[in-house]
Amino acid sequence: MSVTQVVLNNLPEAYGEATIKDFVEGTLDIDVRGVVTSNALPGKALINFYQEIDFSEASKVLRQTSIEGKVVFVFPATIVPDTVVVNDVDTKFLSEEFLTIYFCAMFGNGEDVVASCKMLHKFSIAIVTFKENCEAMTCILANKDHVPLPSKNYHIVVEPFYKHFHSSLMID
Repeated sequence: MSVTQVVLNNLPEAYGEATIKDFVEGTLDIDVRGVVTSNALPGKALINFYQEIDFSEASKVLRQTSIEGKVVFVFPATIVPDTVVVNDVDTKFLSEEFLTIYFCAMFGNGEDVVASCKMLHKFSIAIVTFKENCEAMTCILANKDHVPLPSKNYHIVVEPFYKHFHSSLMID
């Protein structure tokens, strides 16, 4: 299977994006487009490659190379349909109810398109799940930057929910 993104788990928590990028490029001998990490997801990284790579081979090579005594687990970066991660949520301005209303009004033509909204106050993140096969998802993800409060010039960043990257956020 060829992929352009993978998720790495079990990384040393002190490793930053530059160190992870150097590790992956050095280990796989391939250029990395970018690395995404999050304070909410210690020990995990979403790796984006410039070109397709053979997932099985990359996984095998990375698993054989330990980092500070840790075995790195490699997963395909699988997007979970109908779910997004909202970053940069300031709970002074936005609540779960407000985000639900925003997405329904702006992308659902007033229809109730949101199945659930879970705010993670500690990390300034919200997980929003839309009703199955929601057409609004395409419009929402077409632009990462959203302005739910134009009067305050307040922006949020909306990204896809990746199964092996974000899944630990769903645990209560």
